[in-house]
Amino acid sequence: MEADFFRSLLPLLSRTLTGARLGKIAFPAPGLFSLGLSGACTPNDTDASPPKYLHGRIGPGRFFLFVSAHKPTFPPDPPAKAMWLRKRLSDRRILGALGDWPARRLALCLSQGEGRFFVIDAKSGLSLADTLPDGFGGEPDWPDFEAVRRDPDIWQSHAHITPRLRKAVATLPPEQARDFYAAVQRGEVEGYFV
Repeated sequence: MEADFFRSLLPLLSRTLTGARLGKIAFPAPGLFSLGLSGACTPNDTDASPPKYLHGRIGPGRFFLFVSAHKPTFPPDPPAKAMWLRKRLSDRRILGALGDWPARRLALCLSQGEGRFFVIDAKSGLSLADTLPDGFGGEPDWPDFEAVRRDPDIWQSHAHITPRLRKAVATLPPEQARDFYAAVQRGEVEGYFV
């Protein structure tokens, strides 16, 4: 999941997860996690059943997060990390969700217990924290339009300038590309190719 898509997903995740009670966490396969939820809201205004799990993939490779009513098969012998997290997360409420979209991190603000935040980080994985790093949730610096159009390696210094975004800015007619880039900076995108 690229940073710009994650940016748009964060409000939906926050609305869905806030108020939910945490259940068991499991690691169905290497790099994958499933976190049980009770009392989560439906992701949209439909009559769909509320999600019962937050599923995700973290670490090297493709990052994703989604909610679902379906439980995966949990391994019969949970790893030590699952047991450690279960002890610290079970029966706690999610009071809110904070996103750091350029770094693809989600911090769930938790009710009383060890660790004020449960942090889901695309690169470094799952952790509990009492405080969030400086700059967490802040807006990134945006390079100027011309730099995005001409520098194919701009993503190395500005990770939120994803390859697809750079390609769109480089291939659209200049005025349309400039308007598109400004809309992305404001968070007003109309769709995604995933």
